Amino acid sequence: MAPTQGPRAPLEFGGPLGNPIYDFFLGRELNPRICFFDFKYFCELRPGLIGWVLINMALLMKEAELRGSPSLAMWLVNGFQLLYVGDALWHEEAILTTMDITHDGFGFMLAFGDIAWVPFTYSLQAQFLLHHPQSLGLPMASVICLIN
Repeated sequence: MAPTQGPRAPLEFGGPLGNPIYDFFLGRELNPRICFFDFKYFCELRPGLIGWVLINMALLMKEAELRGSPSLAMWLVNGFQLLYVGDALWHEEAILTTMDITHDGFGFMLAFGDIAWVPFTYSLQAQFLLHHPQSLGLPMASVICLIN
């Protein structure tokens, strides 16, 4: 994406390397925008984390369909990961201080990672539980809750 602010656009430290494929992959502009919409800020949290929760919920529903009800382990994975995502979205302004936002250009790698990599790899725990059910007793579930 071409810088929308012209030569005044903040660019990734180090400048362009001259290789268009490399520059496209890593990105050049720090915060590409169209009007007030900041692509990097939006993609950093919302699509990936919300997609992660939706995939987890779908896996929970699939387990309920296959086994009559979701296992305690599946409930815990979904609950704790939903708590994590809720906290991240509630404190969304904290993302502005992370390395991704402050130093990395917004290129294909960051966009693909935020939109595709995050939801599909972060939901692997729930996918594992769907295909390999784990029995979890209340004492162990209590320990897990205390640790978490």
